[in-house]
Parts: sequence; structure tokens; C-alpha cells
Amino acid sequence: MPEKEKTKNIFFKVPKILFTDDAYRFISTDAKMLYALLLDRKQLSKKNGLQNRIGDPFVYMTIAETCVKLNCGHEKACRLFKELEFHGLVFREGQGFGKAVRIYPVDLF
Repeated sequence: MPEKEKTKNIFFKVPKILFTDDAYRFISTDAKMLYALLLDRKQLSKKNGLQNRIGDPFVYMTIAETCVKLNCGHEKACRLFKELEFHGLVFREGQGFGKAVRIYPVDLF
């Protein structure tokens, strides 16, 4: 089976509540898509056992990777993460100088 056929029906899930609940109506569509990417990666973290000391799964996604995935610039990627944090959809935890930031996407359902 060609590679294109294998990935044909793979998709990201975007929680419907982001579009139906007034609490999320002012979140940009780009931020909602970033949230969907983070939730997808969170499922992989759960599957692979990537979690903190108390069992919360986390993900890694750099600003550079975000820029590539969403076809945007550095400033916009930073703004999207801040937007998600402001609305309580993600929490970021620094690991110290030179180490990757852990991102904890919040489940809405």
C-alpha cells in the first residue's frame, strides 16, 4: 500500500466545545488547531508512558516545530501558546536553562 494511502484517513480531533461554548469563542482558530495538535501528541505520550512524577502526561513541542506545523512565524507561535495558556487550555512547565518546556494540554471532556 502506498504511503499516501496509509495516511489518507488519519486526522486530528478538535473538541467541539471550542466552537460551541462561549468561554472559548474568542480563541483564534489557529490556537484551536494548535490545541488539537497538542491533544493528539498527548495521546501518544499516554501510550508511551511520558508522564511526570504524579502521572500527568505531557508533551514537547518547540516554537520552531509549531512554526512549521502551522506555517507561521516565531512571534505568532509564541502568541498562540500564550493564548492557550490564558484560556486555561495548556500549562507550561520549564525544566531549567537549556531544557525543553513540558506542555500539559488540559482535557475538556
